[in-house]
Amino acid sequence: MAFSAGCLSAIATRADVVVSNEPTQNMSCSNGVCTATAKKAVLNVSDMTSMLAVADLTVDSSTAKNIDIDASIEWSSASRLALNAKQSITVKKAVTVAGAGAVTLDYNTKDKDGELL
Repeated sequence: MAFSAGCLSAIATRADVVVSNEPTQNMSCSNGVCTATAKKAVLNVSDMTSMLAVADLTVDSSTAKNIDIDASIEWSSASRLALNAKQSITVKKAVTVAGAGAVTLDYNTKDKDGELL
């Protein structure tokens, strides 16, 4: 599954992947990996949870630096969500694993100034 689109209005103000209720934009998702294809990208939370319902999912900031969780995420499968950010991961909403799944946070992979917020 691949997602891409044109201009992102003020959804992401920095070089970020934003997980939100907005439509998926500037992301390429294939074989359990979603990668940003531009500095400003959006991964729709429903798209994310649909993928987590059937398999592990890795979100890689790639071209973007940061990952921002701006919508609540919940799934009940045994799938693992891995967030890989070049710089920072900011969690603004709840992330709930109701089943045997898990969450892995990997930040500061390419930068020295990353934070987990």
